[in-house]
Amino acid sequence: MLNISSNYKKVIFIMIVASIVAVYLFFTNFTPYIGIKLKIEENNFYVQSVNEMGWGAQTDIQVGDQVILINDLPLENHYTVRNFLRIEQAETITVLKDSSHKTYLISNSLELTRQYLYYLVFPFLYFLCNTLVSIFILKSQIQKKSSILLICFLKNLGLCFISASSSGKLDIVGGVILNFSFLVAPVLFLHFIYHYLIEKGRSWIDKKIILWIYFISLSAFFVDTLNYLEIIDYFFSEKYILLISFLILNYVVTITLVKCYRLSKKDEIREPIRWMLMAFVLALAPFIFLYTIPFILIGDTIISGVVASLFIFFIPTIIFYLLLSNKLFPIKVYVDQFKYYSSILLFPTIAFTYIIKAYYSNGYTLITITRTFLLIYVLLFLFLVLKNYIDRKLRAVLFVEREQYQKSIYRYSESIKRENKVSGVLNSIEREVKEVLKVKFISYIQVSKKGNFICADTENQFIEGAFAKKINSQVLNVGKIIEHKEYFFLVIGERQNYYYCLIVKKLINIPLSKEQQDWLEVLAYYTSISIENMIKIEELLKKLESVEADQMVANKSNWLNRLMVNWSEKERKQLAMDIHDTILQDLIVHKRKVEEIKRLAKDKPLILESRIEELEEDVLDMMYTIRETCHELSPPLLAKLGLKHALQDLEVKFNLLSTSKLVFKIEGDNQSLQLKNDYELAVFRSVQELLNNAIKHAKATEVTILVKISDQTLEIYYQDNGIGTDLSTQNKNQKNMGLIGMKGRVHSFGGEIKLTSNPGKGMKVQIVIPLK
Repeated sequence: MLNISSNYKKVIFIMIVASIVAVYLFFTNFTPYIGIKLKIEENNFYVQSVNEMGWGAQTDIQVGDQVILINDLPLENHYTVRNFLRIEQAETITVLKDSSHKTYLISNSLELTRQYLYYLVFPFLYFLCNTLVSIFILKSQIQKKSSILLICFLKNLGLCFISASSSGKLDIVGGVILNFSFLVAPVLFLHFIYHYLIEKGRSWIDKKIILWIYFISLSAFFVDTLNYLEIIDYFFSEKYILLISFLILNYVVTITLVKCYRLSKKDEIREPIRWMLMAFVLALAPFIFLYTIPFILIGDTIISGVVASLFIFFIPTIIFYLLLSNKLFPIKVYVDQFKYYSSILLFPTIAFTYIIKAYYSNGYTLITITRTFLLIYVLLFLFLVLKNYIDRKLRAVLFVEREQYQKSIYRYSESIKRENKVSGVLNSIEREVKEVLKVKFISYIQVSKKGNFICADTENQFIEGAFAKKINSQVLNVGKIIEHKEYFFLVIGERQNYYYCLIVKKLINIPLSKEQQDWLEVLAYYTSISIENMIKIEELLKKLESVEADQMVANKSNWLNRLMVNWSEKERKQLAMDIHDTILQDLIVHKRKVEEIKRLAKDKPLILESRIEELEEDVLDMMYTIRETCHELSPPLLAKLGLKHALQDLEVKFNLLSTSKLVFKIEGDNQSLQLKNDYELAVFRSVQELLNNAIKHAKATEVTILVKISDQTLEIYYQDNGIGTDLSTQNKNQKNMGLIGMKGRVHSFGGEIKLTSNPGKGMKVQIVIPLK
């Protein structure tokens, strides 16, 4: 088993400590917020104000009432009165009303629903959201320092939100934690941006700025804490010191982020910088302009700090979006519809519930709010499901712009990757054309290169003779489109004697647009490549089977297998280079053109910019898919870093794609791990095929792989507890084609492979290849 990295341990430790502190703060928040402020007149204590969210507002205690006792003791004995002239953390209050003493018992009640929302529910949800995003980052990017700082930033924000509630109730520990997390938050955010840019090769932020703002924040925390604990008394209250320091820190961070955004004008990281700047501004602008600045200037605020703090929900939401859209870190994520909708609906549901609660303030209890929340959540969820259904049904009518065809190409390229038969590819292109265009029917046919139709089904009997003549009179090649009235004809592939073609009848007799023709040509090109590769593989497998069946040439089979394997790897490498040097480069140029259009379209309607941004995102997805395909065809880590690192990369990818528990071991010293290129490739491909088989077919909960390399032999042991297979029928089963190819690869090196499996009893594979 590979050792857990020190970074991983650090992050786990940080998350555990933050969670323990959060649990403590959460339980301290169960004490009701009283919200009564006092004044002293003639050595007596009178109520100066009652906060509308506090427990005091739910009683008949009024401004001007004289408070006699707290917890049956004089007020001077109570900590919060003595130091802050406020009543908090009390159990009973005795007030002089109508010349008699009236004692109030302080306890939780349903009348404090609004307080529960702001002081318990929202902080808990925020900390939970930040924890989930942190876990997601932890699983994906733990080796990067920027990801560790991002997790620290998110956990710090969660503690800041929870401790704000405790601090409002004058809890000393909560107040100290709030002062620290509040001042360190903008510094951690800029520190994360600094390392993120360094990892991308950009030195746009001076390290001295990071050191200086750390110094400012920690100095302000030290001074503020001394003042808060009344160790030293300053002219300004600790709240002024806290807010002024926070304002200075955020000014520095904002100016630095704007500078980075301007420097990234023609850079690929402009998009994540823009989104992170937007998250920072949206989260803090209400707090700064409606709370901090008014309090510093006039001693009062436009909105309460509790309401202003809700805007920090923007930060984890936008960061999660950046992770899912692959804009922050290179992570390919697949999220099913239910989880995706469930996640994105939380914040708008909370917002709508709060608006309804604020509008209908009377009579809303915790039960009523819970019902409202669930009703809104379910209705929004059903709305998104219905929207998705309508989009699919009306896609050909609603989305006819060029961006839709780009999405279709990406979707089609993903679908044909999963096909292993020519018929499957043909079905895929028929399905894609049906989904995007308005067609009455679509049919696959074969056209002889001698100029005669060979129809695949009887539906084509009514095709006009004039159309057939028109087709036969033209020179055909892949991507050729011929239109005739409401029909069009498309060549999607070829063999030695005939072409693979589609005949499509449109619902409306309108010629294909330029965008539609370009889209069909690209689909045809992709289909042709897939069909050609599948045919070559089928022919190669037939030849290999015939050679193995012939016992007279058994001595030659190893040599032939070796030749075929080397040829296959050479073709993979060449194909990867071709894709990288042609399609990928074209996409990069295309992306730059889109960026140029965005700059020129600043004065155009906003809808134009949003559509272009969608197109840019599609191009980024296509670029990622092509890179991954190139890596699978010709693994770059194997050539650059060697066998051990390449196998470790396979382990990481398996853990991302599968829920199975993987036990992966590599035995052998550094010298024995230095193999010839073809032997390294044999080990890599064998392990890759075994892991792919485990992901796609095994349905196992536990998978074990051991790679042992010595001076004499190379051994691979594999075992899983999956569904197993019937080895007697594996040659007839398409899903076992990978295992058949692996057998041929092992035999080409003079090695032996032993497969043991039965349905329901998992699979064991033992491979031994001699090195000398």
